[in-house]
Amino acid sequence: MADWQVYLMMTLIIGAMLLGKKLMFFDSGDKNSKKEDKK
Repeated sequence: MADWQVYLMMTLIIGAMLLGKKLMFFDSGDKNSKKEDKK
């Protein structure tokens, strides 16, 4: 593989990880905020 292909794969993997973390945080945040609002 060429250097740019290696960097592309790394960025894609890191991006996917960050996206997953953001989605998890948003889901938990939405649930928590809704519960707090009801209280």
